[in-house]
Amino acid sequence: MRKRASRYSVRSKKIRQQSTSLEKLFEEAHEVSAAFQGWVSKWNPVGRVEQGKVKSCERAIQKTVRSYHRDASCLTDVVRCTVVVESVSEVLEWVRRVRGMSV
Repeated sequence: MRKRASRYSVRSKKIRQQSTSLEKLFEEAHEVSAAFQGWVSKWNPVGRVEQGKVKSCERAIQKTVRSYHRDASCLTDVVRCTVVVESVSEVLEWVRRVRGMSV
């Protein structure tokens, strides 16, 4: 029986994706991006959400090579968005709510 690989990369100090294939990561990113954007927009407690684009393939390859020793499973920021707030108190409120959701 094969030993299951850890989801944590000691070398890059990152949680790993289940896939090591950039192609598969991008397929999954495009599949979930709209749902993620919608979830963040509905959930966001303060400020406004600016929808983000899926990270470019070129940038993902650069980051994988330069930062993660060619380990594509460490690439975790392919789907993203931006939350814009007006004040430090809104930042603190946002962080408080995110922490409340965390496991």
